Amino acid sequence: MHECGGLTDGAMKRRTTRAAGIGAGLAAALLFALAGSVWLYAHDDWQRTRALLTAWLSVTLGRDVRLAGPLAVDPDWPGTRIDLRDITVERREGERVPYLLHVDRLRVTVDLSRLLRGDVVLPVVVVDGPDLRLERDAQGNANWRLPPGPDPAPESRGEIPVVEHLRIDAGRVRYRDVARDVDLDLRLARVAGSAEEEAPRVGLDGRGTLRGQRVQFHVTGGSLDALRESDAPYPLAGTIEAGATHARFDGTVRDPVDARGFDVELTIEGASADELYPLTGIALLPTPPYRVTGRLRHVQGIWHFDDFSGRMGSSDLAGNLRWHPAEPRSRLEAHFVSTRLALADLGPLIGIDDAPAEADDGRVLPDVPLALERMATMDADVVFDGARVVARRLPLTDFHLRLRLEAGVLRVSPVRFTSGAGAFDTWATVDGTRDPPAVELRSEARAVPLAPLFAAAADALDEPNVAAGSIEGTSTLHGRGRSLRDMLAHADGRLRLQLVGGHLSQVVIELVGLDIAETVGFLLKGDRPVPVRCMLADFDVAAGRMQPRALVLDTTDTVVTGSGSIALDSERVDLVLTPEPKDFSPLSLRAPLTIGGTLGDPQFGVAKRGLIARGAAAAALALIFPPAAIAALFEPGTGEDANCAGLLSRVTEPLSTRHE
Repeated sequence: MHECGGLTDGAMKRRTTRAAGIGAGLAAALLFALAGSVWLYAHDDWQRTRALLTAWLSVTLGRDVRLAGPLAVDPDWPGTRIDLRDITVERREGERVPYLLHVDRLRVTVDLSRLLRGDVVLPVVVVDGPDLRLERDAQGNANWRLPPGPDPAPESRGEIPVVEHLRIDAGRVRYRDVARDVDLDLRLARVAGSAEEEAPRVGLDGRGTLRGQRVQFHVTGGSLDALRESDAPYPLAGTIEAGATHARFDGTVRDPVDARGFDVELTIEGASADELYPLTGIALLPTPPYRVTGRLRHVQGIWHFDDFSGRMGSSDLAGNLRWHPAEPRSRLEAHFVSTRLALADLGPLIGIDDAPAEADDGRVLPDVPLALERMATMDADVVFDGARVVARRLPLTDFHLRLRLEAGVLRVSPVRFTSGAGAFDTWATVDGTRDPPAVELRSEARAVPLAPLFAAAADALDEPNVAAGSIEGTSTLHGRGRSLRDMLAHADGRLRLQLVGGHLSQVVIELVGLDIAETVGFLLKGDRPVPVRCMLADFDVAAGRMQPRALVLDTTDTVVTGSGSIALDSERVDLVLTPEPKDFSPLSLRAPLTIGGTLGDPQFGVAKRGLIARGAAAAALALIFPPAAIAALFEPGTGEDANCAGLLSRVTEPLSTRHE
């Protein structure tokens, strides 16, 4: 499909043929010229015949043609044999390839009796060592484009000379596309075919490299006689392997001369869909391992992959895809659907690095780089719907993603996860015309349930009522970077979260305050929920550093306030939570709770300064009156209710609001 990326309609389409069409055109011109030279050779010397032949070919192809080897002709009747060696179709000035085509040896038998009746019949064609060099430069200019004038390639399948027996040995095709960074080197072991109806189908075997990856293929077609049947589709089947990508196809092509009208059943599988780019020119997103089967058709210059179905990771996958090769940018339209979508399978798709643990640096912010060079080669409009999301501990119901890529600018509008009546949406704009790209992110959480986020704690405490309620929030961030991690390391913006209604476990509240007596008591006789008056986490983000404007949790028992910072570049966490109880509690070791470590491995502890002060007071009292020592561990309960109305009014402020 990738080669079709350079085709346009009309005259350009005829001028920019594929490798097969190029070879057919050059071979046709050469064969017609050789047939006409038979008579000349019988009445003239070799030098003049070779000069006339090379002159005619050079004018026809618009480039010099050199015949360096001997020309041997056996003018038998009716089959005249022609043997020509060391043929070179030279490169034009400015082209980087050493030549367009070189053939070590060409042996052709011409049926003169049928040639006199106007039919070109070649009982035998043997080509040894053909080497075809194709190249498209950074401006899209192809070295195989022919000059204005009659096209030597056949206009239809019926114009192809009748070849009764064909063999091509030790062939090579080299294709380079500078703009798309494609370097394909294929070696053809043998191409063999016969016009006899009962003969084996035409076979093509080859192997080579594509961007350093091993490529291997086997293609079979109908008989050589079927190749000329203009009314009947030509049967085609084969397999292609490129690195971890494997494809199998079986169907027909309406016009094999111009490679149009493909209609095949295609099964394709691989480690990730983005590895299809070198083969097809389609820049898809990374995915888990996949396998899909569908109908591939080529209709009026557009590739259709219809009604495909299969698997992606642990998820089912189906949909339709349209690929319109064009210059300067191709266009992709696709709709993917999964009826049972595993949340883990979305990781690579939405930019989350799924590198194995041994290769992980411990950081959790995704570091999957954007392929800027691919963004510049195509436009796209892609929709992905997950009818049911399967996620451990998260009650997600469905998923929606829409990506639009135009002129190097990617817009995500939006990525949406739905959970019952709640939803989490993210919109993004990535300007890939700049390096590093400019990125804007905007997120919104609406009625996201809190309980699933505390599922692990509920299991550990064996308490079902650890948390309840829903989270609301918004964020706006902007920065530059080739990955989300890189962008966040230098981002500016604001992030806010609030808890609407609900409750937290008494155990959790008391553990935050390190209340020994009450915590032990609740663990012995059972937990009870504590209503949450309000919770607000309001962070400013500047140069990749998050600092709280307000970090408050207010329950009927305790007010917890927070301070500190989070560095998004190193992912280091440095927060202090200070509890102020509202009730009297004995045996309390209340002191600021510290949260350190990293986002991926947070470390919880107690501020040493608070504990030392509390312990020193107990020691002093013990010297004066031992029973009074325990008084230092009593909590008088001086905490006051937070101004929830004032705090939560922040949520209605525009995110662009800054400190005065």
